[in-house]
Amino acid sequence: MAKKININLDEHTKVFIFAGAIALLTLIISYYIVRVHHVKTKGIHSKIAEAKRALVIRKDIATIDEVKKEYEERLYKKLDRTDLRNTISTLARESGVDIISIQPVNPQAVAGLSKLSFKARLKASYNQIGNFVAKIESYPLLTKIENLTVESMSASDNYSGRSDIEKEDLLKKDARANVSVTVSAYSIASK
Repeated sequence: MAKKININLDEHTKVFIFAGAIALLTLIISYYIVRVHHVKTKGIHSKIAEAKRALVIRKDIATIDEVKKEYEERLYKKLDRTDLRNTISTLARESGVDIISIQPVNPQAVAGLSKLSFKARLKASYNQIGNFVAKIESYPLLTKIENLTVESMSASDNYSGRSDIEKEDLLKKDARANVSVTVSAYSIASK
């Protein structure tokens, strides 16, 4: 036999229970809505962070491209022996340096670049040597001094083994040093 439970609640208690049930139901629904939005915003925040990283990478690539372009502008477009020999001769002449001999060195490939070099024997005063080196190093296209040896007059073959008077006369006639130099220029390696 089933017993019937009869609960008599006054009106005030019924309203309180009903309001509590509605508040609990509202709280549960709000929790699920907030949870769904939290998951969505988390995804949006990760997409924003990813977009920021991509933007930084694009800016870095643009900077690298600008630097690459600057380097490419400093490289010879096409490098041949005649051009480099003429450049060295012109800069030597402008510096007052006498070229005794100039010989090409075998071309080399260096890190995606072609390197062409010349070994030269020069005769010049120390000021002229300094001017020549400055002109080579400041040349708008990438041209560098790879090796430089300066031999004073006292170490040269024409000076040693002579008397003091002969040495003094020789120095008065020609007080310039003998110079060995290797000049190199770079261009983009042809593919």
